[in-house]
Amino acid sequence: MSESFNAQVPKNVWLDNVYHNQDYEMNGETYVEGEKLGMLTINELLLREGLAQVAIYPPNTEYVDQFEAVQKEAKSGSNGMWK
Repeated sequence: MSESFNAQVPKNVWLDNVYHNQDYEMNGETYVEGEKLGMLTINELLLREGLAQVAIYPPNTEYVDQFEAVQKEAKSGSNGMWK
């Protein structure tokens, strides 16, 4: 992992909007919070560092625009897989 990722160790981690789908899989949003991070989802943190890419699976589309913007920044900054 990148140095910036390691320097941003979260102080709090929590789940929100947890539900089970028709296949009994648990879904939800996982958030992290830390001094250098602020508050954001694990998805956003991974996208920011270039360790993930946006994949859209309806009906989970609430954060698509936000995640695509973060991914665009990671690409332009040559972070992670975008080097």
